[in-house]
Amino acid sequence: MSHEKLKEVLTRRLKLKNPQFRLEGRGRISGSLVSATFSGKGDHQRQQMIWDALDEELGAASVKEVGMLLAYAPDEWDLPLEGTVPRGAVAQAKPKSHKQAS
Repeated sequence: MSHEKLKEVLTRRLKLKNPQFRLEGRGRISGSLVSATFSGKGDHQRQQMIWDALDEELGAASVKEVGMLLAYAPDEWDLPLEGTVPRGAVAQAKPKSHKQAS
């Protein structure tokens, strides 16, 4: 399955609102999907939506052609992960001044 075919299937079957895809892989596709359609839904419900749509379209072949797809609402995308520093927030280290003892 091509990336374009996967995008088309999920957009049509899930009636995705302004979807953004970040897909990788050949043969077995994995990646992320961002859409307002997922707002207010839990992780399990999102995964169920995706796999139900793929099963309806592709049947048993869906698990052979599609790997992990993570689903996000727009307000969840590009959030800093716990323990990381947001982009652009890394301050340049200032050199320490070494005072010589007199």
